[in-house]
Amino acid sequence: MPLAIPHVSRPCQACGKTIHLAEPGEGGVGIKVEKGDTFTIPQAWLKLSLDPANSRGSFTRDGVNWFVRHLIFSPLPAAPEKVAEYLKYLDGEADQALLASPRMKDLDINSRDDMNAAFERFKDQEDSIERTAILLAAAAHQALDLLSSDDSREKLAQWMIVAVSAHTMLIYKQALENHVWAGYEQTRLVYGIAVAGASTPTEAKAIEALRPVFAKLSEEVLAAWVGANVSVKERLGIQGVDEAVVNALARFHLGQFEQRRQKDALAEESRSRKWGTLIAAAAVGATLAGVLVTVLINLGVIQASKPASVSTPTPSAPQIVRPSTSGAPVSLQSKRS
Repeated sequence: MPLAIPHVSRPCQACGKTIHLAEPGEGGVGIKVEKGDTFTIPQAWLKLSLDPANSRGSFTRDGVNWFVRHLIFSPLPAAPEKVAEYLKYLDGEADQALLASPRMKDLDINSRDDMNAAFERFKDQEDSIERTAILLAAAAHQALDLLSSDDSREKLAQWMIVAVSAHTMLIYKQALENHVWAGYEQTRLVYGIAVAGASTPTEAKAIEALRPVFAKLSEEVLAAWVGANVSVKERLGIQGVDEAVVNALARFHLGQFEQRRQKDALAEESRSRKWGTLIAAAAVGATLAGVLVTVLINLGVIQASKPASVSTPTPSAPQIVRPSTSGAPVSLQSKRS
C-alpha cells in the first residue's frame, strides 16, 4: 500500500508484487532511490504555509514573496468569461472563513436572518476576520448581480474593487498579520530594549536621541563603519551610551536601507503593471469584459504566470495553507544508473 510520505515503489524480488518503502539515503539524508524505482510524493503531504507548524520545510526570502503572490494572484480569472466563476470563488472563501470561526457556531451562513445577525454582531469590529469575510461575501454577491444587469459599469467596478480588496485583507488576516506584527515588533524593540537596559535615565534619553543622528547618515558611511568594525560611538562623538549598544544600532539602521529598497522595488513593479494596463485598455476598448479586467489589473493583482520548470520534477498542485486529500500522487520514474 502506498505510504503517506515521499517514498519509492519497486517490485519485490521474492514475489514480484509492488512494495512501497522509504529507505534513508547516504548518511541518513533523503531517500534512497535505486534504478527502476518509482519515486512518489503524495499530494496531501506537500503543504506550504507561513506557519512553520503547518509547513513542510522553510521558505527562502524569494520563496516568501512567491508564496504571498500565489495567495493573492493564483485565483484571479484567466479570461473575462471566468469573472463570474472568480466571484463565486471569493464567496466560497468568505464562507470557509465564517465556518471556521468559533464565534459563528450559533449562526447558519445559508440563512439570511442569521447573516444579518452576524453583520450586527461584527459591524463594529473592523479588525476581525468575521467582518472582513462578511464584507467579502456581500461584495461578491453584489458584483455577481451587477455582472448580468444593465446597471452602470462604474457600480460594477466599485463592487469588484471592494471584493478584491476584502479578499486581500482576508489573506492578510489569515496568513500574514502575525508575521507583519512580529517584524514590526522586532524593529520597534531594538530601541525599546536598549532604552530598558540603560543604567541611568540620562543614558535612556541619549539612546532615544540617536534616532535622528543615524537617520542623517548615508548607507555608504554606515556600511564603511560597520564593515571596518570601527567605533561608531567615537565617529559620532556620542556620550553617555555604551559602545556595544551604539554599534548594534548602527547595524540596525544599515539594515533599514535594504528594507527600503525592497519596498521601492515592489512599488515600482506595481506602477509598471498599472501603466501596462492603461495602454492595454486603450487598445481593447471600453467593453464590459475589458472594464472588469482593467479594474483588476489597475489594482495590481494580475500578472503573467511563469511556466513551470521541466528540469526538476515537482508536484503539480502543492497544498497551500489547507491540506487536501484530493488528486493523484505525483510519480516519477527513476533513470539513475
